[in-house]
Amino acid sequence: MSGGRASPSAPTSRKQAPIRISAATRASPVQRHQCSLGGEDQEQHRSFPYIEYYPKPGQARAVQIELDPQRIGLRYPVEAGLVGDTTKVIDALLPRLTYREDRSFLEQAQAGMRGWNVLMEERGTCRDMPMKPQVVAHELNALLRDDAIVATDSGTITTWAARHLMMRGDMKFSCSGNLATMACGLPYAIAAATAYPDRQVICFIGDGGLTMLMGELATCMKYGLDVKIIVIKNNALGQIKWEQMVFLGNPEYVCDLQPIDFTTVAKGFGMKGFVIEDPARCAETLR
Repeated sequence: MSGGRASPSAPTSRKQAPIRISAATRASPVQRHQCSLGGEDQEQHRSFPYIEYYPKPGQARAVQIELDPQRIGLRYPVEAGLVGDTTKVIDALLPRLTYREDRSFLEQAQAGMRGWNVLMEERGTCRDMPMKPQVVAHELNALLRDDAIVATDSGTITTWAARHLMMRGDMKFSCSGNLATMACGLPYAIAAATAYPDRQVICFIGDGGLTMLMGELATCMKYGLDVKIIVIKNNALGQIKWEQMVFLGNPEYVCDLQPIDFTTVAKGFGMKGFVIEDPARCAETLR
């Protein structure tokens, strides 16, 4: 994921690219090819909703790849709309691209990502108290198998997942990328555990999202589903509070949640529950 959820170097590069290829990859990471269309840089990414990070209309030429033709031009005016599967369309386009000897755009993006990864490592290994959510995501990433299925929810939890959980191998990742629906994380994980009972299934969710569909814990127990549920608890709808502060002048209206002891709740459903408060013991407890 990019921009508001991940690296700040992504929107910078996005604004500077003279030509943009917007591909319907939704929640996949940004991919860049240092080739050209008519001698200009291009970029492929998902249907990124934060249009303030886009170049101004007319600043860049755009090509959009979409499975759904109705979505072409939804975020940004395009010169060419290509309807089809992203992988197949890119495979057809690549032989038509001219290799760029000028690597400056690619090198700038790579340098930005190297600096960003260093920052993420620092935040993921922070030992401050109270423990930061980045620490949990960082330690969880090291424990994920290469075929893990990760489901996350909508809110600040999406940010921690996007920044610290590295998709690799045959991993699958699910979140509500279009409507940003809360409470989807656990049902997604239940579906994954049902379809792939032999794979590691992780639900990485916030306290707000889990509270909305907490009854689905009974579904996990009833059908013997092996779902590992990681709950980040801050007793608030953090993303909504942040948006209110940024866009509405800090009213903080109806964002505080009733504190819940999720460990006790888990035991009430017949599950094992653990509390992690010390960052130094986070990895040990997650194991």
